[in-house]
Amino acid sequence: MPDDVNVIKVSTFKNLNLLPVREDVNWEEDGHDHHGHGHDHGSNDIHFWLDPNNAIKIIKGITQKLSSIYPENISAYKTNAKQIIQKIVTLDSSLKANLESIKNKPYIVFHDAYQYFEKAYNLNAIGSILLDPELPPSPQRIIKIRTKIENLKAHCVFKEPQFKAKIINTVIEGSEIKVGILDPLGANIEPGPEMYLNLLNDLSKNLTGCLSL
Repeated sequence: MPDDVNVIKVSTFKNLNLLPVREDVNWEEDGHDHHGHGHDHGSNDIHFWLDPNNAIKIIKGITQKLSSIYPENISAYKTNAKQIIQKIVTLDSSLKANLESIKNKPYIVFHDAYQYFEKAYNLNAIGSILLDPELPPSPQRIIKIRTKIENLKAHCVFKEPQFKAKIINTVIEGSEIKVGILDPLGANIEPGPEMYLNLLNDLSKNLTGCLSL
């Protein structure tokens, strides 16, 4: 990256709600599963954008930063920020209503990328297949997840479009659990001013679509 490029590190913005990487009973570590992807002991979960309140704080922080760098554009920055923040607030209220009916239903995710979204909408994720999406689960972990699915009556397990379904198929073999798709990055969403809104909407639709069946 050129030296004259201004880099804005949003993770350092004040008042962000940053959650630690989960290491409790639902996301227990075993063997080699816990290395990489920023999942170090004592570190924060990097998926903070999935909390709409964090997104609003990020927008405000970026607006302030850009306004200080390019003061001639302050009016446009403030107008754009106000518009997108209002859209996020409206969507947040809609998602709370849409997710209310499935908030107590247990489910399993592919890797632990969604706790900000889960806490924002009081959802009931009970575990993840992987702690690190770049490493396969150990046999012990597969057994633990299978046991969790059976004992806690998980309704769905969610895969991610960037990764092969082979691991999911191994975990759910012999069970009748439904399979859905969640994507914390919005890899298949067209870039643009509505992308973040579409990302949250897709998470909500895919959760309700699987858990409501």
